[in-house]
Amino acid sequence: VAIELLGGVVDCLPPGLVSCCDQLTDALPADSTPLAHSVLVQVLVTALYSQLIDSPLAEQLCDLHDDQLSDLLTAIKDLGCVDNPEMDLEASSHVCEVQVSELLMSAAGR
Repeated sequence: VAIELLGGVVDCLPPGLVSCCDQLTDALPADSTPLAHSVLVQVLVTALYSQLIDSPLAEQLCDLHDDQLSDLLTAIKDLGCVDNPEMDLEASSHVCEVQVSELLMSAAGR
């Protein structure tokens, strides 16, 4: 179930993370093989594992096989390439929304 949920949020990943994983894939030594032959899958599963380390689900993550990750790999392959990732945080819509929310919740904004 957790892997299916990861597949559902792949399109929400920051473009910088995807680019970084692509660069790591190119620099990876030949004798190192990430989970499902994808650095991005390895990063996502490792992040999930680090958050769930004290739960029984974490042990199941250690026992994953490539065939169980096919849906996640399909979602990652469908991501495509981001030509010009948004690097200006001030212009980022998420940062703007957070700043507006903080302003409206302040005494001056009410």
